[in-house]
Amino acid sequence: MNHDDLLRIAEEAVRDTGRLIRSLSQSERGVAGTEIGGREVKLHADQRAHVHLSGILSRTGLPILSEEDKGSYTKSLDAIWVIDPLDGSYNFTRGLGHSMVSCAYVEDGKPVLGALFDVSTEESLWAAQITRAA
Repeated sequence: MNHDDLLRIAEEAVRDTGRLIRSLSQSERGVAGTEIGGREVKLHADQRAHVHLSGILSRTGLPILSEEDKGSYTKSLDAIWVIDPLDGSYNFTRGLGHSMVSCAYVEDGKPVLGALFDVSTEESLWAAQITRAA
């Protein structure tokens, strides 16, 4: 799969996951628990977003490193998706503005492309490394 295909999949994945998050009921948006001595809020939406985003990206056959899956932290960074299914959980749960669904494709430990979806504004952002022929 080439980088253009991966970028298209990343854009679709973050947009679709962001729209899922926006559609959640108040109870599905609630706090599921805390981590790091109570400083890191984890929402039910975090887990829903993780499952949804991972499901879309797994179709590529590439491994996934996710903030929501501690077991994925041991995976190699040779060719992998790195995701934060809901960055800004605190903002999201309180309606304070920017919360992002994010994913990046990493090769040999370096980011090659990435896509973001702002849950509050529905704005999509993406970036990709450009390779130019000499």
